[in-house]
Amino acid sequence: MKSGISKANQNKAVRRDALNDYLAAMGNIQHVIDICEELNNLAVEMDGVAVQRKKTVIDTKLKLINKYLPDVKSVSPMVEFEFPKDAKPHIQASHVLYAMSKGLIQSDIGNVFIQSIKSMIDIEEYTDLKERIERIEKSLGVSSE
Repeated sequence: MKSGISKANQNKAVRRDALNDYLAAMGNIQHVIDICEELNNLAVEMDGVAVQRKKTVIDTKLKLINKYLPDVKSVSPMVEFEFPKDAKPHIQASHVLYAMSKGLIQSDIGNVFIQSIKSMIDIEEYTDLKERIERIEKSLGVSSE
């Protein structure tokens, strides 16, 4: 999928938008805003019971809205830039830095790439070290268990 959004996420977005429209049509969101404006209007006198009732209505409606329309998680945009997947890690990191400097990718995305390159180096070193230890143990006739 070229857009970088899976079919499931596209369907989820359509359902979320439909539910948002439904909640807006029911007036829940506008009602919460209206009550907030009433409470904010210092020219209108309200007793404690009225304030508490309005607060309860706001809390209840916000719980309903948040249940069906939770905060949307931030997702990094898809980026495309030349990346030499078979190059040595320092060359890969140089390409990432170059892409960042040219504005092809944002710095936070570039940092994710660089940290991923570093993680791959760490995994490679760990794997290599583990294989060496296993070969040494095997040659010495020692079991690692």
